[in-house]
Amino acid sequence: MVIQTRKVYLCGYCRKKYLSKGHCKNHELKCSQRPGKDNICWTCQNLNTEVIESKIGDNTVLETNLYSCLAKSVALKPSMLGDEEALRMPNRICSDYKRKADKGLKV
Repeated sequence: MVIQTRKVYLCGYCRKKYLSKGHCKNHELKCSQRPGKDNICWTCQNLNTEVIESKIGDNTVLETNLYSCLAKSVALKPSMLGDEEALRMPNRICSDYKRKADKGLKV
């Protein structure tokens, strides 16, 4: 019988087990159980943000952010908004996901 002792890394949110520290760190960035986790679309190169300004009255300007996926050519909405004509941003990585190059993160 062979017994091996290995270092195991656990996700701090869902307790999923990893043998690699790097894989565990990458998972924690995307873990669906992470509190306050942003939708994965915010970190994707395909997310297009357009700001529309509307004048209300004489001095008031209302700025609205419109989001769309360049890969899928569809309008997106953050999960907390209720716009019926836009798709809800997914919490998981889709097939068209391309990670943005962020400071300190390897692409």
